[in-house]
Amino acid sequence: MLSAASQVLIRNQEYLEAESVLLVNHVNDGFAEQLCDLYPNASVTGFTSILTNRTHFQNDNFEQVIAASLPNKQFDLVVFYYPKAKAEAQMLLDNIRAISTESTRLLVVGENKGGVKSVVKQLKADAQFSRKVDSARHCSLFQFTGLTVNPDFQLASYAKQFEINVAGTPLSLVTLPGVFSHGELDKGTELLLETIKLNNPKTLLDFATGCGVISTFLAKHYAECKIVASDVSALALAAAELTFAKNGVSAELKLADGIHQLMQNLTILSLIRHFILAFQLTTTSPNCLSQMQKSAYINAVNCLLLLTAFYPMPMHCVMNLVTSAN
Repeated sequence: MLSAASQVLIRNQEYLEAESVLLVNHVNDGFAEQLCDLYPNASVTGFTSILTNRTHFQNDNFEQVIAASLPNKQFDLVVFYYPKAKAEAQMLLDNIRAISTESTRLLVVGENKGGVKSVVKQLKADAQFSRKVDSARHCSLFQFTGLTVNPDFQLASYAKQFEINVAGTPLSLVTLPGVFSHGELDKGTELLLETIKLNNPKTLLDFATGCGVISTFLAKHYAECKIVASDVSALALAAAELTFAKNGVSAELKLADGIHQLMQNLTILSLIRHFILAFQLTTTSPNCLSQMQKSAYINAVNCLLLLTAFYPMPMHCVMNLVTSAN
């Protein structure tokens, strides 16, 4: 079913006519299919950095790109689904200008509560002409022309570096806009790293690695261990790669949206954020935990329930965890 933003685009379909179209932050809601039906001679590219947003739609004139930055080619029309995070929006707007020409048209659509109206201010100095095309379904649609070309776009220039010390281990973390816990260490991960102890592991999976903090910590403590860092976000993997380089460690990066895609070559499934924490806390009554620990504990139980779909275990073990967490 079309999202509200896509519905606004379809009701203004005359603005969508172009020889080549790039859909930025494309989601699998059927819009690409309808666009290809409306303009069968148009070349359409759907871009997303999130693997789960990919579409299985196949058409000779449709290409899908899953990456951290936009494909390095020019388009007549760019349709930008505005994200909720302004820093991510600014980064993508700069990336759009990097692949644009003076004749490129830019359509920006998004939910009003998501801050889409901010795009007018963000592009004030970088677009000669702008106009509000439509407002419906709690969304707004804007058109910009005469974009200022930005040939110097570099993804790494939007990275934010910060230093932490966890469990006596100093780490330099690098994050990018749109990556979980951008610029800070979340409490759940901090608690996990302060309590984790492994017995000479050979292979570790850091599932949903984010900027790679867990993989980096483990690489420093278990230098002989093979580490696989996976995430559903190509942006997260780009940030993790920067983090690994900054700390002089290495890990294999995998874009994946499920454990089953990663398990063929892994002998030990040791890490899901908070998963080990579930086992660390089974000997401790949740009533004795702090509020932060309780929150992390409940998250751990959720991860544990997810894992039982892939690694069956006696149900009474799972139920004991769930009951004690409540």
